[in-house]
Amino acid sequence: MQFSRIRFCSVGARNQLTRDQKLLEGITLIELVVVIAIIGVLAAAALPHFMSANESAHEDSLSGAGGAIAAAVALAHAQWIANGHIKGDDIDDLVAFGNENLNMTIEGWPRGASGLENSSIMNENQCIEVWQGLLQGGAPSVAVEMGSDYLVTAVADVNGQNIDCLFTYQKDSAANSIRYDADEGVVTTTIM
Repeated sequence: MQFSRIRFCSVGARNQLTRDQKLLEGITLIELVVVIAIIGVLAAAALPHFMSANESAHEDSLSGAGGAIAAAVALAHAQWIANGHIKGDDIDDLVAFGNENLNMTIEGWPRGASGLENSSIMNENQCIEVWQGLLQGGAPSVAVEMGSDYLVTAVADVNGQNIDCLFTYQKDSAANSIRYDADEGVVTTTIM
């Protein structure tokens, strides 16, 4: 003879079972759509802020590099003076500055690291030498072709007499740049 088991539950236990079953059912499609809509609204509100932060970071990077170049130019000139040089001195390999391979113009401003002529008329290679001679270790990269942090070009200076170094920032599309005038040791940072 077979006996079947009969299960007796109290009313409270039956309600508990129903609640547990509801938890196992998960969320409804409407709840999912509402959550996705809320996330979309939050993302749309935050996106302009993040875009602005990215642009601001590029500008800060450019400002920092421009300030570093300007400070290094001033330090090199100060070392040139401290070494006892005067206007007209032909100085190659500035002693007690950096790697001691920086050449100076006859006015006492950095102009490269190679060659014997100390004119303030610059070319791209001398611009790269000035950048690397002033900003050592961990400096942003510079080159005459795309792919570096800064694209180097030699451009006519503002009075049209000599050639300046133009370092154009490549990490954004704003054509921001740093310009170095070896005639007067002037560094100009341009943020568009």
